[in-house]
Amino acid sequence: MKKMLATLMTSTIVLASLGLASTNVFAAETINAGTLGAGYDATNDSVAANSKAEFAIEPGQLRLDQVPDLHFANDNGTNPKVADFSKEVHLNLFDGKLSNASKDGNSNQKITVSDYRGTNAGWKLSVSRSDFTNLADSSKKIDGVTMTLSPSADATDGIATKAPVKTIVNDQAATLINAAVNEGTFANNFDVASGDLTVAANANKNIVAGTYQADVNWTLANIPTAAPAK
Repeated sequence: MKKMLATLMTSTIVLASLGLASTNVFAAETINAGTLGAGYDATNDSVAANSKAEFAIEPGQLRLDQVPDLHFANDNGTNPKVADFSKEVHLNLFDGKLSNASKDGNSNQKITVSDYRGTNAGWKLSVSRSDFTNLADSSKKIDGVTMTLSPSADATDGIATKAPVKTIVNDQAATLINAAVNEGTFANNFDVASGDLTVAANANKNIVAGTYQADVNWTLANIPTAAPAK
């Protein structure tokens, strides 16, 4: 380091000495012309000019691209029997295939939220459900139902974490997936392969056989759930 400093100092002294014995050395100047296209004469000197390079990014949308249908059954895919409901009934999320077609839901158990706004503002996806009612007679419903879902994220573009288990209570929205500020940009793909449905023992003494369905409502909001105060 000392050798380098000495060399630099010596060079400066030599240049200064040369300057005393010759014509002036012109310093490079930066163009700052008031007129567009005006230049600076570099005939006897060197000049430096500054320009700019740029590109623009257009914003996109925050979208709820797909939500799943949910089919609950016994572990082996069979349906529970009327006699089972004298005790607590526990059903697992088996697949996404329903007895009738759903308007918006898919059968591959996928949730996809795409955020191409370019704001990094975050978002949240909430879910709620209605009563499970008999398809043949809507006046018949199942009481004492608790439904839980636990989506897991694919390690793709956006959030790559496992969402906590959420209990979906009748007519009460629960935040299923929360993308905090600076999270959730690009495509966020979740598998909803884990979930269960529990019916309390003796909650349906006048139970009627048949297929029961509930409306599952998915709501995407453009702001995340606030973090708890520390």
